[in-house]
Amino acid sequence: MPDKRFFKPPKHLVEKWPEVFEDLYVDTMPVVYMDKMRINFQDGREWEVDVKTQLTSNPPEAVAEALLEMIDEYKNEIQNLDFDMDVELLKKDIKNKTKNLL
Repeated sequence: MPDKRFFKPPKHLVEKWPEVFEDLYVDTMPVVYMDKMRINFQDGREWEVDVKTQLTSNPPEAVAEALLEMIDEYKNEIQNLDFDMDVELLKKDIKNKTKNLL
């Protein structure tokens, strides 16, 4: 399992919605709300994974598993992770599910 420090949401997401993102980890977040993930390596390399595109041809579980496996494989070389999420879609889904519960 990769180091937990890689799993905290980036600061820019926490600032957008601290009540939700402050205590979450990437490995517990639904990948369906993720747009892109950027992996910054200690040697200066940067990879960008277009998660949204991956989700068009793969089930969310497979995409999530592939991301976690990649992070685990390169954990000793990764400096940090950053990602973009569709916060508006997440808010909309939470509101809809909350309405349905009430």
